Amino acid sequence: MRNATLVYLLNNQDQILLCTKKRGFGLGKVNGIWGKVKDWENILVAALRELEEESMISLTTDDVEQVGLCHFFWPHKPERDVNVYIFVGKYEWEFEESEEVRPERYDTDNLPYELMRPNDVHFVPRLVNGEKGFEYEFVLDAEWQIISYQKFA
Repeated sequence: MRNATLVYLLNNQDQILLCTKKRGFGLGKVNGIWGKVKDWENILVAALRELEEESMISLTTDDVEQVGLCHFFWPHKPERDVNVYIFVGKYEWEFEESEEVRPERYDTDNLPYELMRPNDVHFVPRLVNGEKGFEYEFVLDAEWQIISYQKFA
């Protein structure tokens, strides 16, 4: 399976940085900063690289923490299967739009779940509430709808 990272940034005003995907996989969906781990990278380095490439935000390894892990499976397209390592960081908001994403601030008590993928409703509230160590497995259809899921932690 491939590995990928997903980074969510929170500030001290109960807001989260979410990005609308402007092209490619996930077009039009709202999410954290997502990206693939390259063969030569460790997970944390990949998360920080993707964060900077997509939002122009440069953080250090001390600024983010892994809080969860999700395993995604697509029975119709197994080459898409991926382990996604989820990180949270604190950040006080200077960001730029890129060719890849349009970042926006959202209040954590009013998240746009209708614009997000269906699986996000399971773990995003947990990371917003400061939970750590959660793990899920999602089996998805071609339209990203959940066929089944399991919560491990």
